[in-house]
Amino acid sequence: MPMRGVHEAARHLPLGWRTPSRLGSPLPKSGLGRLQDVWSGKDESVRSVARSIWAAVQGDAAFMRRLNGWLTIFWIVMIPVSLAMGWLKSVTYVSALSLWALVSGHWSTWQAARVECMQQQEAIEREQNPIEDKVVDRIVERTEVEPAPAAN
Repeated sequence: MPMRGVHEAARHLPLGWRTPSRLGSPLPKSGLGRLQDVWSGKDESVRSVARSIWAAVQGDAAFMRRLNGWLTIFWIVMIPVSLAMGWLKSVTYVSALSLWALVSGHWSTWQAARVECMQQQEAIEREQNPIEDKVVDRIVERTEVEPAPAAN
């Protein structure tokens, strides 16, 4: 059977059956198959790019402030639009809105907790390595000043 026939027949197989070992050669991934590879960890390139973008975005406080500001404005504008369009009568819309409220609420709480954890770590670091000691050490190493002998 020619390879083209194998690929044509494979289109009707479930995604789990579309493996190179069963067909002789790999098939190009469909959108769903590619998405499954990304979420299952098989396609690390897309995942690593998404993670690096997410890490860069999370670390940029100004961007996060702007993003959350625009999302707030968007949802404020959506209130009268939802009322005018009658979307509040839709169970699907209200469910999606409730899920978004849950996600955004937990996300903001998580972000606040992350900030508090970083502040606690910085406070511990300042207690263990006081800035005054660093300043005195720098002055002593850059000048001819010697520490005063301890008076007994």
